Amino acid sequence: MKTFLSLIFLAAGVTAYAQKMPVKSDKGAVPKLKQKAPENAKVLKTDTVYITGKVANFAKYKDSANSVQVIINDLAFGQQLTYRAKIKNDGTYRLAFLKTGPQDVMFQYHEDLENILVNPGDHLQIDFDAAGMEKSLSFSGAGATMNKDRYDFQKAMVNDPGLGYKGNNFARFMQASKSEEKNGPEEHKKFLADRYARETVFLNDYIKKHKLDPIFIGWAKADLKYDYFDQLLRYVWMHPSKTGQSSKDFKIPASYYSAIDSANINELSGSISSNYGSFLHEYQRYFYKKYLGEKWGNGDDRMALLFKQQAGLSKDVILSHTLHDWVQNRRFDQVKAIIDKYKENTVQPTFKARLARMYQDEVDKLNNYNAATVAQSATILKTDADSIFNNIITKYKGKAVYIDLWATWCGPCIGEMPGSKELAGKLKGKDIVFLYVCVESEEKKWKTMVKELGIDGGENLLLTNNDYKALCEKFQISGIPRYLLVDKGGRVFNENAQRPSESGLMEDIEKLLAAR
Repeated sequence: MKTFLSLIFLAAGVTAYAQKMPVKSDKGAVPKLKQKAPENAKVLKTDTVYITGKVANFAKYKDSANSVQVIINDLAFGQQLTYRAKIKNDGTYRLAFLKTGPQDVMFQYHEDLENILVNPGDHLQIDFDAAGMEKSLSFSGAGATMNKDRYDFQKAMVNDPGLGYKGNNFARFMQASKSEEKNGPEEHKKFLADRYARETVFLNDYIKKHKLDPIFIGWAKADLKYDYFDQLLRYVWMHPSKTGQSSKDFKIPASYYSAIDSANINELSGSISSNYGSFLHEYQRYFYKKYLGEKWGNGDDRMALLFKQQAGLSKDVILSHTLHDWVQNRRFDQVKAIIDKYKENTVQPTFKARLARMYQDEVDKLNNYNAATVAQSATILKTDADSIFNNIITKYKGKAVYIDLWATWCGPCIGEMPGSKELAGKLKGKDIVFLYVCVESEEKKWKTMVKELGIDGGENLLLTNNDYKALCEKFQISGIPRYLLVDKGGRVFNENAQRPSESGLMEDIEKLLAAR
């Protein structure tokens, strides 16, 4: 059963949601970094999670879906991490990844997406039938009980007459969406507060009547709480977006935020729900606006404000998000100037270690870009994803390649096409190829849209589902549109390249064109 308490995150796990900021993560084998929580539990435990299982009837479906994926809403950097395991011919698979703190994550096979709970150090087995994962999921091993509890609870909740969801997994989401559009601030606040109260009563009663795994109980409480807070803050920009109002003219009374202002948002127990990370993403907007004004100040102002805050998980997360974004945008001088102070102000050791490692990796990558060792390493094919990507770009050796990952149903992707066509026109005759790689789309619709969008004069490719899943892990693709820049030698210059509508793209392209 698809989780409806965390529906926003389920939706964000698939590429139907276009991303605002491209993402990437630590790559390679399962890292050896470990951090056990001390007795006072101020530090989230980090350890490897192992998921194994067997897929029944896999042979019938392997041509369209040959792997399973785990998608994590990463608390430290506010990105989505994708881990993939190819399924063997006998239907078995094995997946391992490093995880900080227990959390709900998304488990995906083909188009089926399920929410599961994982705990650092657990060995969880998930078996299912390729013909339909949702109705055939079977859990065993460490973590099985909490996942069975989660499944049973959500089934009971969606079918409870008093809550009014009438067995419809999407009813809860639709009710909130309607209130978000139709109601004013105080009415929407009351709607959310009343729902939170009813669901909390239901949860407490359910806990009394059932013998439940304590990790599940912690997750259920946190999931309700931070869904409530997240929805409160999303309304601030979602309501004017849905009603056509100017967000600047839409006024929210200070009393609207009373529940959030009085809450403890630093509890480690909250991080078990992905709603906690989503809430903190929204909370940043509120926090900066409250203390720095409508324009939030500049980056230095925000950092200075954050450093003054009391130590805690929310501070760690927001600081880490900010520096991660700076590294992604290659603002290395700013990161260098502040990284030591970041380490002093951050409690979670895993956050600090990952940020420092990512920063150094990106600096080294840029500094060594023209080194012979880098050029040699680009030709070594280590995984099936490397082979897939090499096959895509090999015919364009000697030319730079701007890769546009898009889909026929993706509005933001289509919205960028006019700018892409214009840029391609300006660069006509230059040593650069615009390669439009369509994903998760039907062939007939793809061919039609290529003509309608006027990109039939460029290079076009429809990627298979299996190949796309492989590239999702290689480049940590969690949303489209997504763009990559490849140099004349076939090396990836920027796997998070700017969009056609962004001014910095031409500068990067000119660098590649100038290179010999």
